[in-house]
Amino acid sequence: MLRYKTHLNNDRLSQKILAITALLLTAFLGWTPSVFAQQNHSEQEKGPRVATTLPVTHLITQSLLANTPVTVDYLPAKRYPVSRLSYWINQKLPQQINQLPHYAASITVASVWPQHNVYPQLRQQNIRIVPVDAAMQLKPQGAKVSLTAKQGTEQDYFWLAPDNLKVMNRIIAEDLSLLWPDYSSQIRRNEHDNDQSISRFQLALDDTLWQQEWEGLCSTQEELKPLLLSLSLPVLAVPGDSTIDSPTMDSSAVNGMRCLWVTDEKPKTVPSAETPSISTQWTLNSLKRYYDKDLNGWLQHNLEQLNQLSN
Repeated sequence: MLRYKTHLNNDRLSQKILAITALLLTAFLGWTPSVFAQQNHSEQEKGPRVATTLPVTHLITQSLLANTPVTVDYLPAKRYPVSRLSYWINQKLPQQINQLPHYAASITVASVWPQHNVYPQLRQQNIRIVPVDAAMQLKPQGAKVSLTAKQGTEQDYFWLAPDNLKVMNRIIAEDLSLLWPDYSSQIRRNEHDNDQSISRFQLALDDTLWQQEWEGLCSTQEELKPLLLSLSLPVLAVPGDSTIDSPTMDSSAVNGMRCLWVTDEKPKTVPSAETPSISTQWTLNSLKRYYDKDLNGWLQHNLEQLNQLSN
């Protein structure tokens, strides 16, 4: 009889264990992917975050928020060039929007490139998100960049002009300081450092051009015109120039003047008697794609590319 009761108690205990196991398993299976997504979403939101969608605004914002707890995310796929970012924003971002954290601010240039505006989409995630326009300050009589092409066209890399870069740095810094007053002092110090880096770069460019005895600047790319017009040498040839219908890099001299050809494309052919030597071409990084270093690193890279040219 005692053996029977013990066996019965063991059976009841086993049944209870099975029942509890079933309940736990049911609860686990009920932990749907959306719940996992919510947990991951919560983990991502630790600390404030800022969203950027243009390589240049990412570099500036990242440098301004250095030594603060604010995280800066570059949203587009890094392989996309600037000319394809509007496609990514319109076609790819909506598919990923539910997996993104809540952003405190979005840094765009919507005033000049409205097709790059991600604020309406990110607002669906966080109604309190603050839009920051790096090309035109969102306040009365606010600062704004200068354009060389029609507003809205992507054939104008306006950030290549150092003065425009300073304006963008100032606009973003002011808004970030207002958003996070506790970090304002650090942001302003970073702003000053950026401004000094840009000024040194600007002076070094003109000095190097004069030392290398160039007489003018030329390019086959309209989007690089903002940089050419910002320098001290005359612009001898650009697309649409009335003096040259279709400028090509087939000579180091234009209108009898020694011309430095500026490009952001690597040479496709080996220099020959018919084409200019590499010493007549300044191949820079125009930030048409994501750049994995900092703002000062980008400026110094372009200066080094110019310094490598021989007279």
